[in-house]
Amino acid sequence: MFGKLNSNMIRQGFKQGKAFLGNAYHKTKSFLGDVDSGVRLAKDIFSILQPAAKSLLGNTNAGHVNKHVVKALSGYENVRSKVMETDENVNHHVSNIIGDLKKKNINIGL
Repeated sequence: MFGKLNSNMIRQGFKQGKAFLGNAYHKTKSFLGDVDSGVRLAKDIFSILQPAAKSLLGNTNAGHVNKHVVKALSGYENVRSKVMETDENVNHHVSNIIGDLKKKNINIGL
């Protein structure tokens, strides 16, 4: 009937929402994995170039560069740890919700 909700409509809505959120989650996770790989590569390159920079720029100037790079990497690591913590938290809540729905024999397609 028009305007009347039934369990099939609710199940279909959750299925579409789950597909949308799952796709966004996986694409974002892939993108952030690529960013993380790039940062790790930059760290490796910086550690390889650091002795040459000290030799060419002197300890004082190389120290200034090093200070800024370390500060940037520290900021990145802080953001990364918050993202990882949030991801674990979301996965925990989703597992709890799905488990509670199963306990009550509620099937909405999750």
